[in-house]
Amino acid sequence: MDPSESPPVAARRSRRGDALLIAACAPVLLLLVLPSLIIVPMALTRGQMIQFPPIWISIHAFTDYLHDPQWMRSTAVSFQVAALAVAVGGVTGSLAAIALHGRRFRGRGLLAGVILAPIVVPLVVLALGDYLLLAELHLIGGWATIGLVHGMLVTPYVFISVQTSLAAELDPAAHVHQHPVRAHAGDRRQRLAVPGPGAPCPDGSGARGATAARMSGAGRRVEVSGLWKRYGAGVYVVRDVNFDLQPGEFLTLLGPSGSGKSTTLLMVAGFETPSGGTIRVDGTDIAGRLPEHRNFGVVFQGYALFPHMTVQENVEFPLRMKRVPGADRRRRAAAMLEKVGLAEFAARRPRELSGGILFVTHDQDEAMMMSDRIAVMQEGRIVQMGSPPDVYLHPGTPFVAGFLGETNMLPGVMCGRDGPHGMVKFSGGTLGHARLPREGTPPGAGDSVVVALRPERIRLLAPSEPSEVAFDGVVCSHTFLGRSARYVVQLPGQAIVVSTPQWPPPAHVRDGAEVRLGWSREDAQILGTEDVDAGT
Repeated sequence: MDPSESPPVAARRSRRGDALLIAACAPVLLLLVLPSLIIVPMALTRGQMIQFPPIWISIHAFTDYLHDPQWMRSTAVSFQVAALAVAVGGVTGSLAAIALHGRRFRGRGLLAGVILAPIVVPLVVLALGDYLLLAELHLIGGWATIGLVHGMLVTPYVFISVQTSLAAELDPAAHVHQHPVRAHAGDRRQRLAVPGPGAPCPDGSGARGATAARMSGAGRRVEVSGLWKRYGAGVYVVRDVNFDLQPGEFLTLLGPSGSGKSTTLLMVAGFETPSGGTIRVDGTDIAGRLPEHRNFGVVFQGYALFPHMTVQENVEFPLRMKRVPGADRRRRAAAMLEKVGLAEFAARRPRELSGGILFVTHDQDEAMMMSDRIAVMQEGRIVQMGSPPDVYLHPGTPFVAGFLGETNMLPGVMCGRDGPHGMVKFSGGTLGHARLPREGTPPGAGDSVVVALRPERIRLLAPSEPSEVAFDGVVCSHTFLGRSARYVVQLPGQAIVVSTPQWPPPAHVRDGAEVRLGWSREDAQILGTEDVDAGT
C-alpha cells in the first residue's frame, strides 16, 4: 500500500483487489467442486444409470478386493517396494546433495547430471536397461530388486529438494551481497565484516553496527595462522599467510590481481576450504565450519563484465559488435591484455579473477585512507604488514616500494652501519644514510643495496641550505600537476623524480639549471631482498 494514500482510498483499493481475487478463483473452485458432487453419488450406486467411475474402480469394487487374499498380498508387496524406494532414494539423494554442496571440482556438473538423469530419460529406456542388467545378474522377480530400481527414480527429486534447502538456509547475517554491475571505482573491492559481540549471531541474539563496534573497540578477534591454499595439484595460490585481526581493527589486504587476496578472504568467510592452516575467532578454530555458521558478512566487488565470458571474450566483445574479423579481433584483444599485464588470465572468467574486516582492494588510496593496518600480498604471501605510513614510507622490498605509488630506486654500496641506519655510497661517490631493513639479515659492508625514496620526501634546496643528504643534479623537465609540481632531475648515473607543492618554482630552478636535492635519513629506506618464489 502506498503510504501517501488516504485510508478511504486504500480501503477502496483493497476491496477491488478482493473482488478480483474472488472473480479469478471462483471458476477454478467451481470446476473442482462440481465433478466431485456428480462423481461421488455415482460411485456409490449400482443402478442402471451411466456409471462413473466404472464399476471396476468404484468403492464397491474395492470392498470386494479386500476379501481377495491374492490382491491383499500384492498390495502388501507394493507398500514394501514403495517404502524401500523412498528409503533408498532419500538416503542416496540426500548424501549426494550434501557431498556436492559448496564443493567445486572437475566433473562436478557431469556428476550432478547423472544423478538427475532419471528425470529426463524416458522411463521405457530406464526400464529396459534395468531389466537387461538384472536379468544378466539373475535378480529378476524379487520385491527388493524392484524397490532398489524404483529408488533410482526417487533419488533426483530428493537431491533437488536437499540442495535447495541447503542453499536457502543461509543465515541472513552471512549472506553474500553483490553490488550492481557498474564501472565505478567504489565497487572495486571486497570486504569481510566481522560483527562484534552484540552483532546478530546464529542464535539470534544481539545487534550492533560495524561503525559502533569499531568506535568502541568491540568485535571479535580473528587469528589466521599458516594458511595455505591450492586447487588440485597446481601451485599454491595462498602460501603461509598469517595475521591477527584485533577487535574493532580495520585490516586491508592489498596487492595486484592474482596475489591471493580474494582467496584469503573467501577462506576466512568459509566459501573456500583451506589446504592447510587454522582460522580462529576468539580462540575457536572455524576452518571446518560452513559459511552460515561463521556469522561473517561478505560484500563482493562489482563488475562491468559479462560473467559467462572469459577475460579475452570480454575484451573482444566491442570489436565483435563492430564486426571486426575474428583473427584481427583476437589479435587486438590479446595485445591489449598483454599491455595491461592480464595476458596470463585471458582464459579465466570474471568470477575467477581477484579484485585487485577484513578488507580486500587494489585501490591504494582507498587502503591508505580506511585502514589501521595494511598487509601487502605478492604471489600468495604477505610480504609486509604495518600501518599505512609505515608501509608507504618504509617499504620492505622492491615490490612493495614499486607497488605503492611512485618511488625512486637508488642503487649503491653498503659502507657501514650507524645504529638503525646504514651508510651508503651512491653513484657518483656521494655518501648518505638510509634506514636499515626491519626484517631479514641486514646487508653488510661491500654489499650492493637499493634505497627507496618517495618523490615527495625530496626537497629542492636553496643554494646555502643544509641537509643530512645532498645531491647535485640538473633539471631535465618540470610539469605543473595542480596539487603539486613534478620535476625530473638528472643525478650522476640516473634520473630521479621530485614532487613538491611549491609553485611557481624558485627562480634558480628551471630546465637545464643545476640544483641541489636533499632529504632526511629517516625518509630513505634500504630495501630487503625478495624471497617470493613459485613454490608448489
